[in-house]
Amino acid sequence: KEHGSNFAPELFFLQGRSSSSGGGSSSSSQDESDEVAVRAEHAFAAPEVLAQFVQEMRGKAEQLHASAVLLIAPKAAVQFPQTWRRAEWPFGQHDGVFVQLHASLKQAADSSSNNGSDQQDAAAGRGSEGMLRKLWFIKFRENKPPVEPQEVSHEFEMLPPLLR
Repeated sequence: KEHGSNFAPELFFLQGRSSSSGGGSSSSSQDESDEVAVRAEHAFAAPEVLAQFVQEMRGKAEQLHASAVLLIAPKAAVQFPQTWRRAEWPFGQHDGVFVQLHASLKQAADSSSNNGSDQQDAAAGRGSEGMLRKLWFIKFRENKPPVEPQEVSHEFEMLPPLLR
């Protein structure tokens, strides 16, 4: 496909800076990087495949003490779930890329004063569980540059939250 949508979905984990995990095990050689990428080439092929992928990635997020997970998935690579088939989908049949972010706010809340209101948290996509959830869609148009990322409702998410 043109427009840069011919790549496999990828999941990026931002490793947390947990002081409780005092660096005991040195079995991982990826300690130099704060980011770990996982190709999700076949993760969105069918419900059972996605369910297993989600279970494995929750384990990886826990292992890495991940503080954030970012999914980048071209619409063309997703056979399930095709959330854009819902009547409320605002972009018609346009091709594009989904960008989904789940981030833990626990570490940020621990390091800053907590003087914000619950209403501000809800308006910014932050749930009561201390999780920031955002979803964007970058629409491609024929023979034109991609449209700026547009924020989309959580009901169109490709993945359930992977962080606990």
